Amino acid sequence: MTDPTHAPVNAAHLAAWLPEQRWFRAKGHAVREVRPVSSVPLGGDGDGPAARLDLLEVRFDDRAPQYYQVVPGLDAVPSYPADVPAAALALLRAIAGGVERGTNRFRPEPGTGLPDRLGPRLTAALSDSGPPAPSLVRVLAAEQSNTSIVFDDEVILKIFRQVEPGLNLDLELHRALTRLGSDHVAPLLGAVEGELQGEPTTLGMLSGYAPHAVDGWAMALASVRDVLADDAPAAVARSGGDFEFEARRIGAAVGEVHADLRTAFGVDVADPADVAADFAAHLDEAVAVVPALRSHAPFLHARYRRLAGLSTPVPIQRVHGDLHLGQLLRTSHTWWLLDFEGEPARPLAQRRAPRSPLYDVAGLLRSLDYATHYPVRDEAPDADAVRRLSQWSALNREALCAGYADSTGVDPGSSQQLLEGYVLDRIVYEVVYEATVRPAWLPIPLATLDRLGAGMPQ
Repeated sequence: MTDPTHAPVNAAHLAAWLPEQRWFRAKGHAVREVRPVSSVPLGGDGDGPAARLDLLEVRFDDRAPQYYQVVPGLDAVPSYPADVPAAALALLRAIAGGVERGTNRFRPEPGTGLPDRLGPRLTAALSDSGPPAPSLVRVLAAEQSNTSIVFDDEVILKIFRQVEPGLNLDLELHRALTRLGSDHVAPLLGAVEGELQGEPTTLGMLSGYAPHAVDGWAMALASVRDVLADDAPAAVARSGGDFEFEARRIGAAVGEVHADLRTAFGVDVADPADVAADFAAHLDEAVAVVPALRSHAPFLHARYRRLAGLSTPVPIQRVHGDLHLGQLLRTSHTWWLLDFEGEPARPLAQRRAPRSPLYDVAGLLRSLDYATHYPVRDEAPDADAVRRLSQWSALNREALCAGYADSTGVDPGSSQQLLEGYVLDRIVYEVVYEATVRPAWLPIPLATLDRLGAGMPQ
C-alpha cells in the first residue's frame, strides 16, 4: 500500500478543494485544470514527511493561469493526513537550520540571531523528534490572503498562497526596513524561497510577533461605537477622542516608515499629468468591471483634469501601497505596519512602482471613513448620529495628518488637490474590490462618491 504522506495529491481533488479556500483569489471562475509545478517534502518522523510544499499552476477557461502554494500536512487537503503542529514545526525547523531541498531554500535572516533568539520551549520542540505540544502552534483564522502560523507567541510565519515569480514585496520591504532598524515593522527573521518560471520566488517569511497587540481597525471601531452609544452632547470629545492620540501616532509612524523607504530605495518625481492619466486609466478599467461607477465618471474625470494642470512635480517613492487600519498593529510600545504586498487586485508592476507617499495617507483617510460607516451600514442613522460620525472622522483625520507632519515636516493637506486625487483613486479601487470580493460592503465607497459628487463643483 502506498504511504499517503508520500503520494501526490490528486489534481482533481485539488480542483474542487482550491476554490473553497478563503485565500483563493479567483472565486467565481471555474478551475479547468491543476498542474503540479514542484513538490518539496519536509522532514518528519520515520513514517513519512510531516508536510510538503506543493506549488501548483491553476488553469481557467476565462483568465490567465494563477500559481498557488499548498502545504499538505498543514492544509486539510483531501486524502492527505494533516498534522498541523508537526507540519508547522517542520517549516520552522527548516528555516532555523538553513535547509535546502530541491529548488526550495529555507534561510534565517543574517544578523537576526535565529535560531538562538527562540525561547526554550520552541528550541526544545525543534530538536525533539516526538509529537509537539499543540499549544506551541496557532494558525490565525482571520487572515484572508495568506496563512500565518504563530509559534509560542514568539514568532510568526506567513505562507504566501498566490505566488508570482520574483521577490515578494512584503519580504523585500520588511528586509529593507529591518536592516535600517525601523521600530514600525515586525523584525524579519527568515524566509522560504522556491523557483517559478526559472526565477527565485518567495514562498514564506518569518518575523517577530507581538502577542498582545490590537489592530487599528478594531480600535477605531470600538471608538466609533462608544461615540454612538454615548448620549452626552460632548460624546465625540469624550468617547471618540480616545482614538485621536492613536491616530496622531499612526501618522507619525507612517511618516517615519516613508523616510526609511526613501533611504532604502531612493526618490524620484512624476509629472502631475502622468499621475492624473494613471488615475483616469484606473477609472476606465473599473467602469468596465462595475457599471455602477459610470454615473460617477464625469465628476471623477473632471477632478483628474484639474490635477493634470498642476505645475509642481510629484515626489514619488516606494510606499506601503495598501495601507488601511487593518494593516496596523498597536504593540505595547509603538505601531507596526503589516503586509507590504500592495493592493491584491492590481498587477505586480503597479504594486512595485513608486508612488507619492500621499497614497498611503489617502488609504488611511479612507479607512477612517470606513470606520464611521461600517457600524451603521445596515441602518439609516439619525441626524445626531450622522453629526457625531462626521465629527469623529474629522477629528481623527486631522490628528493623522498632524502626526504625519510631526515626523516628516510635510503636512499632507498642503497638497490638497494631489491628496484628493489619491483619495478618489483609492475609492475607485475600493469599488472594484468590494464588488468582486465583499459585495455587502460596496455601498460604502459608492455612497462616498455620491456625497463627493453632490458637494463639489464639477
